Amino acid sequence: MREAKPILIFPQDNAVSITINEVTLRKAYMILGREKMRSFFKEKSIIARWMIEDQGGWKMLEVVYSGKILTGGLNRYLLTSVPAEGLRNRVKAVIRYLEFQIKEIFKDVKRLKIANLGCGSAKDIITVAKNIKNFNPVYLNYLDIDCVDIDQEALQYAEQITKRELRTNLSSIRFINRSLVSCPYHKDVDIVILVGIICGLSHRESVILLKKIKKYLKPGGKLIASNVAPRMLERDPFFSKVVLEEIMGWKLIYKTPKEIRDIFKEAGYNCIDIIFDEPTRFHIIGIGTPFT
Repeated sequence: MREAKPILIFPQDNAVSITINEVTLRKAYMILGREKMRSFFKEKSIIARWMIEDQGGWKMLEVVYSGKILTGGLNRYLLTSVPAEGLRNRVKAVIRYLEFQIKEIFKDVKRLKIANLGCGSAKDIITVAKNIKNFNPVYLNYLDIDCVDIDQEALQYAEQITKRELRTNLSSIRFINRSLVSCPYHKDVDIVILVGIICGLSHRESVILLKKIKKYLKPGGKLIASNVAPRMLERDPFFSKVVLEEIMGWKLIYKTPKEIRDIFKEAGYNCIDIIFDEPTRFHIIGIGTPFT
């Protein structure tokens, strides 16, 4: 069986590297309007094209997480924006928390199962597995990680990166192509990761989703769920309202720490912690355990 062709997501755009900033974009938006600006974004930036055609898609997130700056003035504007920095900070915060929890849980149990739902490129959990391996390689022998996504290409890319980063202990990580609400788990998962999934969901929709996945968790198991916070809208209203909402078509629902706690409670979780410490404070990470 031939090995799958590597997936490359860092193409070199031929866009002219002109200076693009909020001032120039405001002027252009006033002259051109939303539809012409959307066409301009898609033509001049591969990042913008991904953001418009596949909202919240894994390719855009992987490039943002990498910190690499693609050529082209519009690519540079998007990738060096404060909201992009917030995304990089979010994944770092999730990684820090996961590493701490894994080390703590291994003090009391002999085996640990993690389900990363809607994992995309699985940047967070692959980095965690690599760091845990460097900390104590034996841990990976007792760590079962499932990366779940409906996008087969995202899973292929995640598997490609896992092979490159880990090299050994690859059997610890499985890649599962299915909907995050149709997984065959029943109270057998220690940690469920749900990063960025509820950002576009209403309060009611978030409660319904969290209720559906509650059955996956063991008693005392932990759900890690993140959502974009109102601070991003307040700190950078142009990027949030004009670039993301008007031009890109993103409909983010900004939630406060209280709203996250209420969603957890209504879905049947005890919200045991709220992580709100990434520097931009654009993202809230809620930690919950199912009611017993």
